[in-house]
Amino acid sequence: MHRSLFAERPSPYYIMSPDYRRNSAGIRVLHMLCDALVRSGYEAYISSAVLNPRLMTPRLTNDVTALHKAQKVEPIVIYPEVVDGNPMGANVVVRYLLNQPGFLRAISPFEKDDILFSYTRELLQPGMTQDRVLYMPAVDVSIFCPPVDPTQRIPGKVCYYQGRQGKALIDPALLAADSIEITPGSPGSWEELAAVFQQCEFFYCSEP
Repeated sequence: MHRSLFAERPSPYYIMSPDYRRNSAGIRVLHMLCDALVRSGYEAYISSAVLNPRLMTPRLTNDVTALHKAQKVEPIVIYPEVVDGNPMGANVVVRYLLNQPGFLRAISPFEKDDILFSYTRELLQPGMTQDRVLYMPAVDVSIFCPPVDPTQRIPGKVCYYQGRQGKALIDPALLAADSIEITPGSPGSWEELAAVFQQCEFFYCSEP
């Protein structure tokens, strides 16, 4: 016990993330990761300016990084797979693969010393083992849940999503005229999107 009082200070975690927004599962997961680390007793910070007030996500500021540098504390920097290179110049780099590397934007090959984790088993890269899956459920089940009234669901009613890339993989001409298309911008809120799901019997989606 006495020895632990004088143990070396653990490395803080720096998580590189865009500003928080509800309509991006990947961004939500990055902010949830910071929150989970803090709640577990670790020192963690996130780089974005816009935060979710419901989460414990201290902002990574110049003052924070300067203090750690003065204290000679070595951070562990966590990048999502869309970040190219090592802009923080970190000695310890973690890549959190929330999508296939290069799917959303071109990136350079990862360094051999980078530590890789994937969001799901499907995203594991060659050489990665199952223990490198770091999954956190990003869906708020208090909103996305079955309808309270089962009769709210309309038999045969369809909604569909073409995906973020705008590739028309689903032919609306093959669907009923009253089918509802879901896009990245419509419906405008989670609650409105949940209401669409609760009234539809079938959902067709062209991407994971």
